[in-house]
Amino acid sequence: MRKFFTDHFKTLHSRYFVYLSIFSMFCAVILLSLFYPTSEKIPYSLLIPPSEQAQSIGMSVFNTYPKGYAMLFVFDEPDNLSFWMKDMKFDLDIIWLDENRRIVWFEDNVRADSFPQVFSSADPAIYVLEIPAGAREKLGWNINTRLSFRGNQNK
Repeated sequence: MRKFFTDHFKTLHSRYFVYLSIFSMFCAVILLSLFYPTSEKIPYSLLIPPSEQAQSIGMSVFNTYPKGYAMLFVFDEPDNLSFWMKDMKFDLDIIWLDENRRIVWFEDNVRADSFPQVFSSADPAIYVLEIPAGAREKLGWNINTRLSFRGNQNK
């Protein structure tokens, strides 16, 4: 799997990986929770595309936003990353995070029909998180907000 898994989640075991039938060829579902601040659980399990091909498809395989999930794109090194909404069927908030999982840039309510417009981070990022449109503002996340990814705490 990606370098991300070995570097950041060495304690995870194979039981934490399951596959959604619709996404089985494109994206692993990893039972990680998104936390902010460190004690507050955010109700998303993270979908992590395991390849560049899966990253280019992203959430476009879904007709509606999959409730309870967020998509986390993981890159090997920080860069000014660009995203588009090709073939998307719903709006999103796109959030760029640095290697410390701090928000360095975000685009709110990115419209599904905005393709071919490209959305890019102002600063280098290594993670990109896609959540339902409007969720970032409701959660109170801003530039420099630090997020955490944790394994399943409810064994």
